[in-house]
Amino acid sequence: MTDIVAVVVPANEARSWWPTIGHWLNDIGDRSPDLWSGATILRSVELGQRILMVMWDRETKEAVAVAVCIIEVSDLGMKSITAVAATGHDRLDWQDALADCMTRAGRELGCRRIVAIARPGWSRSLRHIGKTTHVLIEAPIDLNGPIIGQEMPRVEKEIA
Repeated sequence: MTDIVAVVVPANEARSWWPTIGHWLNDIGDRSPDLWSGATILRSVELGQRILMVMWDRETKEAVAVAVCIIEVSDLGMKSITAVAATGHDRLDWQDALADCMTRAGRELGCRRIVAIARPGWSRSLRHIGKTTHVLIEAPIDLNGPIIGQEMPRVEKEIA
């Protein structure tokens, strides 16, 4: 078992991490090109809109990142810290370090729960951390196209 550490990268230091983690941020962008790119993720971290967490193997002599996670904090009735994207290699080695880091950061930020938006495979390997409560269904909105599903019924207004 490797010794993985997860840290929150301060917003003002995010750009200095680019040579080490840029390929991971680009990987996230490549998987969701309609949402973001590696450069826009980095910029959102620098602006304080998102939080960047980096995981690396303590046993290596150099700080070689094994994974990154993009975090958002929201307050929709219960303040939450949410993993919106994560990528890396050997996930089973770093997922618990990430959960611990999110818990610590969430406590410091006054959050009451951790949320992860992830592909289906994550739910199986994270059962020991939490439970799957919802499924995220996504669909693009074509501003000029038809409405998905049935047409909305027209309501005739009576004029008195």
